[in-house]
Amino acid sequence: MLHCSNIRDRDNLVDQETAALNGALFVMTPWFPQASVQAFKLKEACLWVRVEGLPLTAATPAFVRPMLKEIRRVLYFDEESMGPGIKEFLRVKVRVPLELSKF
Repeated sequence: MLHCSNIRDRDNLVDQETAALNGALFVMTPWFPQASVQAFKLKEACLWVRVEGLPLTAATPAFVRPMLKEIRRVLYFDEESMGPGIKEFLRVKVRVPLELSKF
């Protein structure tokens, strides 16, 4: 658990939704004193995925979105990925389950 000394800091962390540090995934969600830690059911998280290795002409959101939908729910592509021109890779935010049985 992380403790924030003010609401603005807490809201900024929660807005990030997830963070990774030394291979560990942190899922940010608000907690209130009256809530039990055992009651938290963290079922999914949002992650940024870097899609590499596509033919340059296929590195477009329109081409990649159907492939990613087979794996997880696609939330959005970053601004650079949505822009015109040929790209070496795309970045997309997806929502994935945290339970291994869901993969």
